Amino acid sequence: MSGQKGKGRNKRLAIDELTANDVSSESDEEVDVGVMSTEDLCRRFLPILPKLQKKVDKALKKLSDQRLEIDNLKEQVVKLEDEVDTLKSENSRLHHQANQHNLVLSGLDEVRGETTFTLHRRIEELLKTKLKRDFRIDTAFRLGKPEETKPRLVKIRFELMRERNYVWDNRKSMGHPLCKRRLAPQSESKQSNFAQRS
Repeated sequence: MSGQKGKGRNKRLAIDELTANDVSSESDEEVDVGVMSTEDLCRRFLPILPKLQKKVDKALKKLSDQRLEIDNLKEQVVKLEDEVDTLKSENSRLHHQANQHNLVLSGLDEVRGETTFTLHRRIEELLKTKLKRDFRIDTAFRLGKPEETKPRLVKIRFELMRERNYVWDNRKSMGHPLCKRRLAPQSESKQSNFAQRS
């Protein structure tokens, strides 16, 4: 009996030693695999690093070109803004210069079937009657939308500045309708939208 027990202990010791050796062997293999895996990654990626670097350099160059293009566009925008400001200033000057030939007449009653042609003739006859001389009128038209309560203003453009000035200087002799130098800026901007509709 004692001999069998001794054999059993020896078997268990042999199994324990075998298991310990196996674990130790597996741990060594894992370390080796880990080291080999890192080396394998290095072997795989080192050759393609130059290609990746070329792609990065290409992307950086493209980005640099885009930035240069954006800077050029910004310069063009600044130039266009300057040109727009210049055109606005010139347009304002021309508008002011053109308005120097204009006068506004208020209180002239509107007749049924009135047209720009008949209005033009009425203004010429009115000025001739009131101021005892002929005037050359370029255009005459109503401003704004028709109203039942009062007649619309009439904007008159004279061909000659001196004739316009003569009418203005002698406006008191006209009595009614009244002659005005110009509309208030807000009224003029609002009513000009309808100037050619009458």
